Amino acid sequence: MSFLNKLGEIAKTVGDKTNDALEQGKAAIRLKTEEANFAEQMRKIGEHYYARRAEGLALDEEVAEACAAADTSKNVMAEIRTEQQRQRAERDATVEAKVAREPVGAVCGGCGAINPPGTKFCRECGMPVENAIPTKRVCQNCGAELSPDTKFCGECGAKAE
Repeated sequence: MSFLNKLGEIAKTVGDKTNDALEQGKAAIRLKTEEANFAEQMRKIGEHYYARRAEGLALDEEVAEACAAADTSKNVMAEIRTEQQRQRAERDATVEAKVAREPVGAVCGGCGAINPPGTKFCRECGMPVENAIPTKRVCQNCGAELSPDTKFCGECGAKAE
């Protein structure tokens, strides 16, 4: 009988600990929800003061300094985005130029069409391309030359296609 009593006590202890863990989890969720709500309310307060400054109303010195810092950050972010777009466009133009100069795949001896590597017959004229002249593989991301067995570009790490 004492074994069954001990087993019952252990089960009750496990149940109590499980309930405690659930309550702690629920409390943590409530805490995170309230923290997010607080952060949202603080954001609204900040937007209000920032809008008042834009309207030309006088603010406390500390708030005015924070708004000026926000303006500076906003300008820096815009400059960074512009630079990223310029670099992206420059890289894309370079890659497109390299890809346009160097065809990827095999050139058909009959019609001159470019076929994907491993193609046995030309997709344009139907002639066999087994004896076609293989061309260089180029990374589609950065334009670096790739060897035939390469799976990833050694320059940028992009998957070779």
